[in-house]
Amino acid sequence: MPLEAATNCWTEQEDRLIESIAQSAQFQTWVGAANTTEAKAHIHVEFLPPPADRDHYTPQEVAALVPFALIVDAADQAITFDRACQDVGQFYFTSGRKLVMFCARVNAEADTYPEAIRKLKNVVGKIILEMNDLAGNDDTADYIRAALAEPVSMAKDQHRHQLKEAIQAVW
Repeated sequence: MPLEAATNCWTEQEDRLIESIAQSAQFQTWVGAANTTEAKAHIHVEFLPPPADRDHYTPQEVAALVPFALIVDAADQAITFDRACQDVGQFYFTSGRKLVMFCARVNAEADTYPEAIRKLKNVVGKIILEMNDLAGNDDTADYIRAALAEPVSMAKDQHRHQLKEAIQAVW
């Protein structure tokens, strides 16, 4: 379902993240998308699409969702409005942080837990580096940090095992 058009610094930030993630050839390959438009179907903001019955995901629905990127407000400093003074007067500026969780299914039959996490970290690392390149930034940009996350739950705890592990990249 398409989102309402961005109208401010908070929602424009989400749109820029969606665009830069979707333009990444690494992300497109990872989610099996042929182009940016198809890749956007694997990027969600705030929530995953609800299951058809609004309560429980079927195995087919989970398989169709994963892998994905989920953009949410960071728990701390989601958006900050500050006032600063210069010689001529005052101006306002904003800053904020978004959390992007990349989620993939772990193949428990083929990989051990450490192997599966390393594979996911390698994929996400390539996506982040490509996003930096697309933005014209140095690949050592200090505003990107990646950390291992806890397993992600899809509304109900019984689905936790279906999604397995995720990597969080904080912008």
